[in-house]
Amino acid sequence: QQVTTARLASELVGTLKNRNFAYILASAFFLYAGIGLGFAINLYFSTYFWEFSALEIGLFAFSSLTAAVLAFLIAPRLASRFEKKSVAMILIPLALLVAVAPIALRLVGVFPANDSPAIFGAIFVINIFAVGLGIVANILFSSMIADVVEDEELKSGRRQEGVFFAAIAFASKATTGLGIFVSGMIISAIAFPTGAAPGSVDPDVIRNLGLVYIPVQLALYGIATLLLTGYGISRASHADTLRKLAAAADLAAEGEPASSEGRLS
Repeated sequence: QQVTTARLASELVGTLKNRNFAYILASAFFLYAGIGLGFAINLYFSTYFWEFSALEIGLFAFSSLTAAVLAFLIAPRLASRFEKKSVAMILIPLALLVAVAPIALRLVGVFPANDSPAIFGAIFVINIFAVGLGIVANILFSSMIADVVEDEELKSGRRQEGVFFAAIAFASKATTGLGIFVSGMIISAIAFPTGAAPGSVDPDVIRNLGLVYIPVQLALYGIATLLLTGYGISRASHADTLRKLAAAADLAAEGEPASSEGRLS
């Protein structure tokens, strides 16, 4: 078991030798930290910032489900028509901007008050767009990792999708936890009262929740987006990789060695 664990650790570290994957992994650390922060602190916004009831908060599950269905219908079309990297770099920050727009508008005093009958419907619809855009971005993100698997197979002759996706899964678990930790730091920094009833928290504390949360998320999502600029696989280069892998497979079937990239180029 120790040998297996050591080998797995070695292979996980070895994935960083692939430049494209190194940038995706670095981006994932910041992206999943932001996602973890959003999940952890969302209850505070729902309960205290918007003052939704428990029933209303529960109904948001349907907006997220709707977003997921729409995302899985839209993502394949975007991936087949546009560069995955370009679309992901647009959707990642756009999803965040849509999500925090109501908070920002409330902070500047131009969003409906919590007693408005329109408030729940507005946030419900906005949540569909924000979650949907985020899911599409994550689908494209995963598809980019799959392209890295084939890029690495061409370079090394080994197909290691399990290792690459394990590394991303590790980043997801580790940094989602970090996001939860950051949410606790934010709550502590603004001196949010423990066990407070909705409507009883000082408005300045509620305001500070938004004022701190938005910049932190902009930083996390912004860095995640910028790091994707280092990803160098395009639709054309990926098609060329698939062509070379197919040629190598054909030669191997004929009993001719053709494992190196240079021999196929």
